[in-house]
Amino acid sequence: VAALAYLYDQLGDASLASTKQMAGYLTLFQSWIYEHFPSMGRRRLVASYDDTTPRAMRWQSPRQSSTLTEIRS
Repeated sequence: VAALAYLYDQLGDASLASTKQMAGYLTLFQSWIYEHFPSMGRRRLVASYDDTTPRAMRWQSPRQSSTLTEIRS
């Protein structure tokens, strides 16, 4: 819970136009979003996932763009 609260707090700073990067473990944050908001984001379930691997490996997120401006849009 503390890690997610910290990442949520970082979103406020990351949303500023002058921000170049965001602090924290974003894989955790992305995985949490995928689990709790199933209709949000472009993701695919990995067919070979089993319960012995980390939960973050359950999702495959195709990266469509690489610049911060493209990602924000």
